[in-house]
Amino acid sequence: MTASICEGTFWDFYAVAERLRPQDRRELAVTRDVDDFFSLAMDAYDSFYSRIAFHEDKPALAFGAVEVNSSVAQVWAFGTADAVHVLRPVTRFIKRSMIPCLLSQGVREARAISHPDNHAAHRWLKFLGFTLKATIPGVGSRKEDMLLFRTSADVYRRNAVQLEFAAA
Repeated sequence: MTASICEGTFWDFYAVAERLRPQDRRELAVTRDVDDFFSLAMDAYDSFYSRIAFHEDKPALAFGAVEVNSSVAQVWAFGTADAVHVLRPVTRFIKRSMIPCLLSQGVREARAISHPDNHAAHRWLKFLGFTLKATIPGVGSRKEDMLLFRTSADVYRRNAVQLEFAAA
């Protein structure tokens, strides 16, 4: 059971988009047509920052960030049923590579929007240093509430220092 992470091709993003986990389908359906695999894959592929995690040579999880403005990014992730097998290496990658890369590009704040029922995503976001900031009422054509999570460069640096201190 191996996992690898790379920039991926459009078709890697498409492969994930057409095999979405139920919780990702529900979350994405608030603002888009989840059966339009091409548009989802293209939006992910064309993001400011995007990566694909593979499980046993099959695309399992797409993740990345879109630029909101020069100092704010909105992070995103969606996956297949195999995503569970790559979460640990993806979490390490986000902490060791993605966040420092975004910081070097001038990003000082990251936001994530999640469906209130996606409890696994909320736990993962909190593990990554995000905190629940607000409930956004009436999103999308179905007028569903969504949750806004936020973290900052300061939180990342504070957590990194705590990890270095604990390891010493």
